[in-house]
Amino acid sequence: MDGSLVIFSRFPRLGGVKTRLEPVLGQRGCLELHRALLLDTVERTRFLSRRHYLYLSGSTARERARFAAAWRLPPDLIIRGQTGADLGERLCEACRQVAAESNEEPVVFLGADSPTVPRKYIRQALDLLARRPVVVGPAEDGGYYLSGLSHPRPELFSNLDWGTGTVLEQTLQRLRPDQFTLLPCWFDVDDGGDLTRLHREVEAAGPDAFRHTRRCLRALLHDPVSQSVFR
Repeated sequence: MDGSLVIFSRFPRLGGVKTRLEPVLGQRGCLELHRALLLDTVERTRFLSRRHYLYLSGSTARERARFAAAWRLPPDLIIRGQTGADLGERLCEACRQVAAESNEEPVVFLGADSPTVPRKYIRQALDLLARRPVVVGPAEDGGYYLSGLSHPRPELFSNLDWGTGTVLEQTLQRLRPDQFTLLPCWFDVDDGGDLTRLHREVEAAGPDAFRHTRRCLRALLHDPVSQSVFR
């Protein structure tokens, strides 16, 4: 399939990921959950596009190489560090790099906090970008889990209130109705309610799906510190 898929995520670091869940999971549980979500996202999206990227924030080249080796990430996965003062600048720079390398083919950005998003939505985004300039997958918290561009659009990432419930609204205000398509809404894993929902979806999937997340959640269920969140 044409186009590039870019997974945008934080580097799995103790104390630096899923901090909103620390009261129920602890720092170690948050790290393990984040890493599991990231690994499953990489696995599930591997063959959906011509080029496959992973951009990690807050990491050195050596750390990224060790992470890739330790978890046997696919050799064709292009792994880079994010650069920029805020999320908007980091997305802009990644988009510029990927578009230059792919001859201006469409680029789809995907977070690692929505590992159960149906793969057909991602395929649909890549298909739609042949006809529409922008495709957005809205998240239930007011942000978005996916952003697809037929060509770089730096203005869509600049001066947004990242981390708030108005990011999607602010983004769409910069576009005419005929310039974008919205995918079905999905959820990010941000709090205890999201974690319970994730657990239900993972257990309902086939035995080979979400293997990292399933293993992580089952371990957390037997941890006295974190098991209360699933009740």
